[in-house]
Amino acid sequence: MDGYDGKYGDTLVKAYAYLTRQALVLLEPYLREETLVRLHEEMDREGEAILARLPDIGGRKNLFSPIIVFNGWLIALHKAVLAERLPVVLTPYVGRAVFERMVHKIPRPIGRLIGVLTFSGLGRRFLAKQADQSQKEVYPADFVYTFTTAKVGHEVEAEFVFMACAVHKLYEAEGVPELKAYCNFADPVYASYFHMGCDASATLAQGFDVCTLNFNNRRGTATPDNIKVMIYEAEQHLLKLKADNR
Repeated sequence: MDGYDGKYGDTLVKAYAYLTRQALVLLEPYLREETLVRLHEEMDREGEAILARLPDIGGRKNLFSPIIVFNGWLIALHKAVLAERLPVVLTPYVGRAVFERMVHKIPRPIGRLIGVLTFSGLGRRFLAKQADQSQKEVYPADFVYTFTTAKVGHEVEAEFVFMACAVHKLYEAEGVPELKAYCNFADPVYASYFHMGCDASATLAQGFDVCTLNFNNRRGTATPDNIKVMIYEAEQHLLKLKADNR
């Protein structure tokens, strides 16, 4: 399990079980009980297997390690979805909904504080240091990115530019490249809740050569078009599944 073994690994097993329960609650109104039981079994099996394969990108020293952990679970969900011959868009749709539930469990004042700290001098220095470390490419499966800030009047803009994406690398390694088209579903969720003003309109998921995330906490956060389409298509599929399974 590389950087995910020992007590930390035990914690992740429990975390995956929790995420799976949340996903099944979301799907319960639309699927038959026997389908939900199979999904549960398949997700447990796939989740245990993928935890043993998760790449180490620096463990707790890397701010983005939790992203790899969450996407490991997402892949387990996706393989279960494929095994049940359910529509591909259900994976990012359910993953986004579960992620949103997790974020919204954070008390709003703390969420707002996270957004403020991100734009503070201390936060910007920490993120710049993380970006510099990524460029050394110590871990082949890691992200590689830059982090810059600029003054725009009295506002501070912060921007990540990812030249290499650890999530895309993980999807490729696990044989699920189709998920690349939706890998930006989480950014608008946390950015909106933390009041970080994220512009995620130019990402790898949308076919750009690099992934750009621009933040300005004096503006709102918009949902990218590819995610809007995904949500619409998934909800149409769910309505059909519900009708078929009455």
